[in-house]
Amino acid sequence: HMKSMNYSSRNLLDIYVITALATVLLTRLFLELTGYPQLGGGGLHIAHVLWGGLLMMVATLLLLLSDGRHKFFAAVAGGVGFGLFIDEIGKFVTSDVDYFFRPAAVMIYLIIVLLWLGARLIITRAAHQPLLPPVAWPTNAWQRRFVVTMLVLLGVGAVADVGLLVYDAITPPLFGGIFGTTPIGYVLYVLTALYVGAVMYALGHIARGDRSRGLSLIRELVILTIVINLPFSVYKEQFVAFGSLIVYVLFLVSVTNRSEWQRIK
Repeated sequence: HMKSMNYSSRNLLDIYVITALATVLLTRLFLELTGYPQLGGGGLHIAHVLWGGLLMMVATLLLLLSDGRHKFFAAVAGGVGFGLFIDEIGKFVTSDVDYFFRPAAVMIYLIIVLLWLGARLIITRAAHQPLLPPVAWPTNAWQRRFVVTMLVLLGVGAVADVGLLVYDAITPPLFGGIFGTTPIGYVLYVLTALYVGAVMYALGHIARGDRSRGLSLIRELVILTIVINLPFSVYKEQFVAFGSLIVYVLFLVSVTNRSEWQRIK
C-alpha cells in the first residue's frame, strides 16, 4: 500500500510540475500574441495571479473535501494555478512592478525545478525507495515513439557538436572559432566534449541492446542538463527554454513510469 501510494504521488507531482511549466509558457505566449490585454476597467486590473490563487484554492478544497478520488484534478488545477501565480513574480520583486524583469524567468525555473526535485526526494525517502528508480523501456506506443525520437535527436545533436568541436579546434587561433580563447571558452570546450562523449557512449549501449545501461546514462545526462545547463539557457532565451524543460521532464517521467513500462532485466 505504501509503495502504491507513493508511486501515485510521484505521478501526481510530475503532472503538477508539467502543468505549471506549460501554464507559464502558454500564458506568456498568449499575452505576446494578444498584445498583453488587461482584464478590468475603470482603473481596475484583474491580474492573472488572482486566477492562479483561485485555482490553487480549488485544488486545496478538492483534497480536503474528497476521499482522494479527485487527486488528479487537484494536481492539474494546482499546477495551472501555481503557474499563473509564479508567472507574475517579476511584479513582486521589483520596485517598479516590472512583469518583464529579465531574471524572473530564471527565478521561476529554479523554483519549479527545486520544488520538483525536493518533493520527489521527500516522496521516495518516505517510501524507502531510491530517488532514481530503475529505468525501463516503454511498452506504451506513444511513449516509445517519444523516447526513440528523443534519442535520435540527442544523437543528431551530438554529431553536430562533434563538427563544432573539430571546427573550433582547427580554426586559427586554435580553439578560437566558436568557444573563444578565454578560460571560460576552454572550460566550455572541454565540458562539451565530455557531454558529447557521454551521449555517444550511452547511445552505443542502447544500439548494442543494453537498453537499461544506456537509458540510465541518458537519464543522468538529462538531469545534469536540467540542473546545470538549462538555467543559463533560460536567462539567455527566457521562457522559450521552458519548452526544453517540459520535454526533459516528460522523458524522465517516461523512462521511470513502471505502470506503463516493462522493466528491463
